[in-house]
Amino acid sequence: MDKYIYTTNGKISKNLSENDSSTKQFSAEDLLDELFCINWNPRRENNEHHLKELINQLSALLKLDFPLTQNIEKRTLTEWIIQNDVRPLPKVGREYLLEYKHLNTGTYRKLIKAVLIVLERASKKLRKPILEITFKDLEDPLLFQSITNNTAIHHYLSVFYKRMNPFTMAELKINNTKKTKFNHEMIKKLETALRKEGWQENSIKTHLTDPVKWFFSWLLNNYVEFDMYLLNNFPAWKIKETHLKEFRSYLMGLVREGELTKNYVSENFKYLKLFFSLSYKLGYRINHMNRIIGIPSEELDSRRIPQNEELQHFFDTVHMYSENYQEEILAYQFMLFLGLRISEVIQLKWKDINLEDPSIIIKGKGGVYSKMPLPAPIIERLQIFSGKQKEGYVLSDNPQKFKANLKNNHKLYCEIAGTEYFRGFHIFRHTFVTKLTEVPNCSPKALRLLARHNSLVTTSNYYHATDEQLETSINKLKY
Repeated sequence: MDKYIYTTNGKISKNLSENDSSTKQFSAEDLLDELFCINWNPRRENNEHHLKELINQLSALLKLDFPLTQNIEKRTLTEWIIQNDVRPLPKVGREYLLEYKHLNTGTYRKLIKAVLIVLERASKKLRKPILEITFKDLEDPLLFQSITNNTAIHHYLSVFYKRMNPFTMAELKINNTKKTKFNHEMIKKLETALRKEGWQENSIKTHLTDPVKWFFSWLLNNYVEFDMYLLNNFPAWKIKETHLKEFRSYLMGLVREGELTKNYVSENFKYLKLFFSLSYKLGYRINHMNRIIGIPSEELDSRRIPQNEELQHFFDTVHMYSENYQEEILAYQFMLFLGLRISEVIQLKWKDINLEDPSIIIKGKGGVYSKMPLPAPIIERLQIFSGKQKEGYVLSDNPQKFKANLKNNHKLYCEIAGTEYFRGFHIFRHTFVTKLTEVPNCSPKALRLLARHNSLVTTSNYYHATDEQLETSINKLKY
């Protein structure tokens, strides 16, 4: 039986036989040639017609049905939330939450989660089942404290508390650090040190300022021992290993709940440990935190790519529940059929689209512009907007608000469809690249061009083959 050896230098070795001590090594390029169709004409690689053929073959390969209208009995996400999140709660929480069903889905679910925390605290304190909790059980203001630093949710919780205790003069405390300008003296000195090392401002913000502010804010909102401090005079020297371990558990909880990706929290926790290491080296009286285990990230090559049936079920769910159907489906089609990032999708303008060609100009990473052919499903969707004034942004005049709403809705669509494993939008870009490798005559170079990558190595990170596909491809390599 053949054996495969993945060597540390990124090459793949295959033993010719168990008795043959010699091996032949293949680079990533060799394997990619087998995986990504080696029968191609290099003179066609930059041919727009050829790339258009590949894009249209991809849409045909996916075989997805996107109805142009919502001609079914439509449901709403709020109705689903009420049925699944609100109805199971005890009367004391249920009656209150039903009054706020007009909130957008993101805010509504955050409020439901906050109320549930209050009920769980009361249940634990009184050793009483949640469903038996009454109005009188919620008189303790401590049950409502340190749940959120979101001012809107805090307001709704205050209303909830006042309803339980109409004659109390007590006010719920909130450490509203979210909107406080971070101007901590110690952090400013660390930023200066990094600038002297040649760090750019964006890198300093990403790798130091933002993660530390997040951690300090969380400590202020969750530990009584820090009640006397504010964000900008927080005593970093008082931070213990137990605090960082608890924060680690909190981050992992956000991953389990689908609020954040594992890779995102892994990176931020790594940056936080960098803060402790840098502070210690610069002579600050602070714990080193070397013994705290980091949060492992997900391996790129372990990502699961949805099958056509799963994608269809997901989009059927969007069709059923979306209140902004045309725009949301179009956003998904851009991500799936062209591999666009969500940040690129929301910034698309009508002036970037040519329906006569038909093609689209995309402003990608680093401000690089690329021209991509438009597949038939997207052309059909765009033609629906023919009666509208085609100026400004394609999807919304407020791109960031559209993104925030779609992000909230996307989590719910995944939950309803049972496809939680692709909650992040980037799964569609990974699917785009992986599915393109199944298109005949799609060479490595064509794949790289359509993925808009400078390096084929980067493109290979977006390809996720099954074990059977990998074994078949390796066995095709010539010796």
